[in-house]
Amino acid sequence: NHTDNTTPPQIPHFREGPNFYVSDIIDVGIEILPMKEMEREMSSGVPYYERDLANVLRQGRGVPAVPLVLVGIAP
Repeated sequence: NHTDNTTPPQIPHFREGPNFYVSDIIDVGIEILPMKEMEREMSSGVPYYERDLANVLRQGRGVPAVPLVLVGIAP
């Protein structure tokens, strides 16, 4: 129950913690990430689209165990 009007409630990242897909809390995971071109202009340690896409392809569909849409954005 969120009562503080100054900050939004924290929503756990769907790849962390319990499996929200199996628990029928979500139907699909959507990640919006900067593309490598944009990531170069950001702080270090920022995930970027091309790396996450390669990780999903390498690890297979079971990780994460949820239908996933990856969206890459560029400047």
